Amino acid sequence: MCVARNTGVKDYRSKGFTLGELLIVVLILGILAALVVPKLTSAAEQSRITASATSMRFIAEAAKRYRLQHGEWPADVVRGVWPPDFQEYMLEFDLATTPVGGKWDWDNWQRAPRNGVTIAVSILEIDETVMAKIDAELDDGALDAGFVRLNGDRLQLVLETD
Repeated sequence: MCVARNTGVKDYRSKGFTLGELLIVVLILGILAALVVPKLTSAAEQSRITASATSMRFIAEAAKRYRLQHGEWPADVVRGVWPPDFQEYMLEFDLATTPVGGKWDWDNWQRAPRNGVTIAVSILEIDETVMAKIDAELDDGALDAGFVRLNGDRLQLVLETD
């Protein structure tokens, strides 16, 4: 008959994971992260582009309402500032920056049109590839044609031309 003796020493070899098993798990997690992170990043960028396009539409509609009530377009002001009497048409719209990081600008160039544009909602200080993506959301995707276009340093949603 065999009797097991209790020596008080624990055998650690049978518990836990080996270094090889841990490395395999870390490798699998790394591969999964490499597959998921780019998709999340591109989804976030697309969300900001869509929000910018929607905001441009909203501002354009607010300007049209202003024109219906006042008989003229809001006055031109400096970049990043909206005409004071136009702000009530904007409700609680965040005017600080655009969803893609640029600045908003209201362009009323009726006295001196630029490239044929007299009235427009603009986004300044953003990359041209982002501008093209916003254009594709709103218009034809061509920055040199349509009612959304590149005009100097700005992407414009054109409301009126000369």
